[in-house]
Amino acid sequence: QTTSRATGLLLGQSIKMSDERRNRELNDAFVTLQNRQGYSGLISLWPNGSSGDMFLHAYASDLLGLAADRGYEAAATVRGTFIQNLKRNLARVADPYYAISITPRAEAYSLAVLARAGEANIAAQRLLFDQLLELEGHVMAKAALAVAAEAVGDKSDRDALLDALNAPAMSDAPNVLEDYGTSLRDQLAALALLAEGGLLDHPAVETYLTVHLPLVALALQDNWLTTQEEAWALRLAQHLGQGDVAFAGLGGLEGTVTAQQSLEPADFDGAKGVLNTGSSPVLVSLWQAGTPSGPTSVTSKGVTLQRLMHDLDTLQPVENPAPGQRVLVSLVGTVFEDTMLDYVLADLLPAGFEVEQTSLPATVLIAGGSVGNCQTGEQTLVAGICLLDGQKAFQQTGTEYAEARADRVIFGFEGQKEHFALHYVMRRTQAGHVSQPGAYVEAMYVPETRARSASTQLR
Repeated sequence: QTTSRATGLLLGQSIKMSDERRNRELNDAFVTLQNRQGYSGLISLWPNGSSGDMFLHAYASDLLGLAADRGYEAAATVRGTFIQNLKRNLARVADPYYAISITPRAEAYSLAVLARAGEANIAAQRLLFDQLLELEGHVMAKAALAVAAEAVGDKSDRDALLDALNAPAMSDAPNVLEDYGTSLRDQLAALALLAEGGLLDHPAVETYLTVHLPLVALALQDNWLTTQEEAWALRLAQHLGQGDVAFAGLGGLEGTVTAQQSLEPADFDGAKGVLNTGSSPVLVSLWQAGTPSGPTSVTSKGVTLQRLMHDLDTLQPVENPAPGQRVLVSLVGTVFEDTMLDYVLADLLPAGFEVEQTSLPATVLIAGGSVGNCQTGEQTLVAGICLLDGQKAFQQTGTEYAEARADRVIFGFEGQKEHFALHYVMRRTQAGHVSQPGAYVEAMYVPETRARSASTQLR
């Protein structure tokens, strides 16, 4: 998420943000990535991750290269270390001693990042080339390896890989999640890497672009894109629309260059739009900001979420904590998806509250067993809360990550068709009439799988 958001900051020049703020947030992202490296030198999905991940590290290294090319000294400084760590860990993949297994996508992408940084591993490129030509699909891997071949002047391998992109394939099912993305991410990444590698004018790429760009454009109209899909779409968009471009937009706006227009709520009545009157694709991006005009509604798709509050001393239910009162907040729900997914859960704090602990305190009973399955003799109140001899005992889902920020609590966990329960302790520090937004959970790489609990008013 850090890498994807930083890509938007780096390339999204139409965002209404001062250069000072943009540079500050980008430099903060570079520092975050540097601090995310584990003992292997690779970055992990969550802070303090130990083993790291090759695809994520290649993705971050790629961003640092884009930023370094645009004059960000902090990115250029960090990039050297990232490239060397990527090179060292990629060499370990071929060593049986380390028993490291990565996908062809992650390997090809890593090789492309290394080649564009002047650290090509030509032997590894050749070995992977022979494997990829025997596989159906794998469009991102083939495009990335073609970029790596182009970087080292291997025209023969480049041409064979680009021709293979246009071969019929049935293996890339759209609902398969691998390396933190689905086939839409792979299509976007393949096109973006080919564009950045200067290969859009290759005959095989022109054929591929003609067939797949309209399909990708339709898919981008989906309301639930991941941040990585948006980042790759933005990278691709930098290389589109360079020919005969013209458009007629809202309010009669016409032009042939990038334009910005501020919209009012009345403009979203469906009667107005942007018409492409040219022969080349035009990227239209919409950015909005604000606060909900009323209470947020309860939503649920593929997962449910409920927030419960108990007084920490008595464990009795609480709806409106008093100033100074400590509350145990329980975020409980059910995942209905069969696939094991990474979930992020965020609970925004209302004004006048602060977090004391992002786990169960030692003062409450902790129940054993999986969440939602109380032990023999215990009564289940809700998923994650059992009743034994009249006393409440709490179950807790194992988390990959837990963080208390000034205005929210964030948890990261893996879930697959099961109940979950996460807890934290908060204290009310001052009185007042405030709104408490609903808690929110989302599958990080399948964002249409999400839920929101009810919002409340506190006095």
